[in-house]
Amino acid sequence: MHALRHRRPRRLIAVARSLDRSGALLLLVAAAFALAALFLVLTAAPARADTTRNLNGDYPVGSARRLELGIPFGEIRLEGTDDSRVRVRVKGVCGDDDGEKFLEDLRLESSNRGGTLKVQLEGTTFKKQWNTDDDDGDRGNHDGDSHLTVIVEVPRTLQVDLNMGAGEVNVEGLRRDLSIDLGAGSVSVRMMERHVGSVDVNMAIGETTIHQGGRTREYTRVLGGPVRWREGKGEAGIDVNIGAGEVDVSLE
Repeated sequence: MHALRHRRPRRLIAVARSLDRSGALLLLVAAAFALAALFLVLTAAPARADTTRNLNGDYPVGSARRLELGIPFGEIRLEGTDDSRVRVRVKGVCGDDDGEKFLEDLRLESSNRGGTLKVQLEGTTFKKQWNTDDDDGDRGNHDGDSHLTVIVEVPRTLQVDLNMGAGEVNVEGLRRDLSIDLGAGSVSVRMMERHVGSVDVNMAIGETTIHQGGRTREYTRVLGGPVRWREGKGEAGIDVNIGAGEVDVSLE
């Protein structure tokens, strides 16, 4: 009787161990199948390489006193130079068929008359999308896999007007009047303090920061309203109109 009582627990323990090993084996098998399935998915659908297109424009200033730029969206950088020509470099990147069509349609158009040099980045595809509501009711929804980077070298003697739908604007080294109209995004301007007389920012929603004379002024707008700075001694005016976003002005 005593021997029989000792055998039963040992059998139960052996069975339990066998079940543990079986459960672990099943988990290993399941993990192996999962990894195999993931491998098949990754090898069956390789990542698509991005398509890139570059555009370049070189425009003599002539008798123009003002540069007017039209950019639909993306990231733009304006750099002041001592040259007498405006140079524009555009890089477009996309990751799908719609984006390729978008890049194919891109073109730079220019005119120089009445004292104004006008340079526009045009395209039938994005113009159609920009003026049409999509299924979600959003207007101006360009292809999500497309991105534009624009670098513009601007003679410092020119006034600059920039009209842009959405994106990021960076300006550095200009000396004359600067006007920026941006639907949504961010604006960063760096100019020498001695050249600037005023800063005007009209914003619906967002924040404005002005750095000047070792001081930093911050303004927040929720329901719209202007920000006015009139302490400069220069002749240039910085005028920014933005729907929503951030504006940072540094006077050095």
